[in-house]
Amino acid sequence: MELNLIMVTTLETLLDAGGRVNIADLTERLRISRRTLSYNLSKLNYTLAKDGYAQIVQMDKQLLLDQNGLDQLRGWLSKQPLTDYVLSAQERRLLLLLSAGLMGEHTSVDWLCKWMNVSRNTVLGDLSELKQNLGEYGLTFSRQGRRGYQITGDELTLRYCLYEHACQAETEFISALVDQVFLEAVRLHGSPASDRVSLFVWLESMIQKSEQCIEGKFNNNSITEISYYIMMIICRAGRGMLSLDSEEIRPTREYQMAQSIAGMLKKWNIELPEEERLYLATVLLGAKLYSYHEVARQDKVDLRAFANELIDTFETKACVRFSNREQLIDQFIVHLRPLYYRLRYRVKVRNRIYGAIRREYQGIYDLTRLTVSTFEDRYGLNIPDEELAYISVYLLTWLKRQNLSWGNGERTVLILCGAGVGTSLLLRQQISEILGIGYQYEIHDVRELPDLKLAMYDLVVTTVDLPTDCDHLIKTDPILSAAQKEQLMKWSFSKPGKNSVQRKVEQVLTAVEAHGGVPDRMGLMIDLYRAFERDNDAEQGPGLWDVLTPDMVRVSMRRFQAADGLRFACERLEEKGLVEPGYAQSVQEIIEQMGLYAEISPGVLLAHARPSAGVNGVGLALTVFRQPVNFETWGKSITAIFALCTPDNQSHLRLMRDLMKLLDSERIRSILVDCPYQNAERLYRFLRKAFEGKP
Repeated sequence: MELNLIMVTTLETLLDAGGRVNIADLTERLRISRRTLSYNLSKLNYTLAKDGYAQIVQMDKQLLLDQNGLDQLRGWLSKQPLTDYVLSAQERRLLLLLSAGLMGEHTSVDWLCKWMNVSRNTVLGDLSELKQNLGEYGLTFSRQGRRGYQITGDELTLRYCLYEHACQAETEFISALVDQVFLEAVRLHGSPASDRVSLFVWLESMIQKSEQCIEGKFNNNSITEISYYIMMIICRAGRGMLSLDSEEIRPTREYQMAQSIAGMLKKWNIELPEEERLYLATVLLGAKLYSYHEVARQDKVDLRAFANELIDTFETKACVRFSNREQLIDQFIVHLRPLYYRLRYRVKVRNRIYGAIRREYQGIYDLTRLTVSTFEDRYGLNIPDEELAYISVYLLTWLKRQNLSWGNGERTVLILCGAGVGTSLLLRQQISEILGIGYQYEIHDVRELPDLKLAMYDLVVTTVDLPTDCDHLIKTDPILSAAQKEQLMKWSFSKPGKNSVQRKVEQVLTAVEAHGGVPDRMGLMIDLYRAFERDNDAEQGPGLWDVLTPDMVRVSMRRFQAADGLRFACERLEEKGLVEPGYAQSVQEIIEQMGLYAEISPGVLLAHARPSAGVNGVGLALTVFRQPVNFETWGKSITAIFALCTPDNQSHLRLMRDLMKLLDSERIRSILVDCPYQNAERLYRFLRKAFEGKP
């Protein structure tokens, strides 16, 4: 049977999610229509039925596969030959780029045709498209006659581009083909590896032997990424000039580790020039450590100042206050140090949960993006979306931590993760929201498994496959799927704790059972849990339209200077009793200290003070000024002011998420700046309909 990206991604997603996948999430991930998904699903199910395998069921808004079907298809998929996989145009260009960039003169059209099982015209068309795409990176793609193909340009950018494309492998099939390219390329340069497994074992062994140089260790994902970079260095050495600051790099521990790895490679007659050793050191500097001692001691850049400014700005923009701030900064620097070197030397890392973070935590992500954009230029940084997602995870988990108890419990939960500190914290936060209080949590890197006694823990949650099994082990993704949440619910119901939602469920079940039997007790418990969980979410804070009611929207024809305009914008909050007199003055003082800290977009300001005793509730008022408010000190004219108040860190976060969603629309931002409405009611109706996606 011929398989393609859509079919394999559907199967792999179902297998990873435990047999339940939301159709909307899958179509968004694949960037296809529901109709295209259904067509490919029909073809897949036809073949599965013909061969006697379980079929995928489409029910309402989900795809479902039972446990028996999961076990069957896991084995079936692993046995499908690579030759049965039909490459998409994007996948072909990915493989062409890697072949040309790593193998160079050993790449020919005939070899590519045979390897990818496509016609000569198809390859030539892909090469033409690839040449155009590389132009966007400032790279040149050219044919060198019989010597194959060559990519030229800034060498740091080229290597970033190569690994960025390698990260775009979305299925196990295409990942295996990517590894084939790397394997063949390094074998041409003397690697002793004969297959992809032995290749990675060889590289990972070198990395782990050299870790003692850095007084710490890398997580599993980082070891894999470093392995790819070492292969790329072996293949690209001497092909282009590298712009590196040797005085900055040589004093670091990572440079000593690079020297150690270079010494091991030399045993296989693979010689790394000095500039390649420096480059390898930048890769190591940009990799994420699981633990690190005195992380900022040797760096020129003042990471603590950067962390302080980032947290100050986030607190101001998100209207929150972090407790245990120094502890937060210490942990944050562990992430910021490799981030700085990745950005400085164009080192790409793969954020495997980027899409899930954007979907599940859009509000915090948008606030993080707004925060970072205010001082990127000052530090000479351009932070990509995937890196922003990592930063938002740290800020999110710290906010959640302030409102959850993660210790002093009778039961202990072990979390084994191979991704890094931030991802582990995010997983802990999700688990604790399901299990409730009364648990202690331990986080360990999967490489520490030999030193751990799993039987000592009440529950083991792992994001990676383990070479062992036990009856209290649950395998999950870093961001829990619906099926994985159900697994945790089932476990928690068998080990009653102090979760308030569970108590409600038990009370309702007791009442129902008093009036008759319950055929599927566990199924009913899960349904009740979901219902009460939604109620809890609603109780955590009002949404945008709960507070931005028609009477809280005004259109003003008057002309104001800055201070008077802010007072006017905050008037409705005071009239409603949501803030005490003087709140507008607090907003003004923050602006005087930090400037227009929350200009969300040109002409649109989110004005608020920090949570304080002078705030009695969550509120939001919108004033649109037909004559812009002049903030002369900063050379700005503001047309729309959202005035926000909140008494604490949490109760306004749902509102902020909705507001970020509203202001994500260019059309809405344009209406707020060039307001065609003189009537506030008409403006309110427009905003409400636009938010709900109505014409």
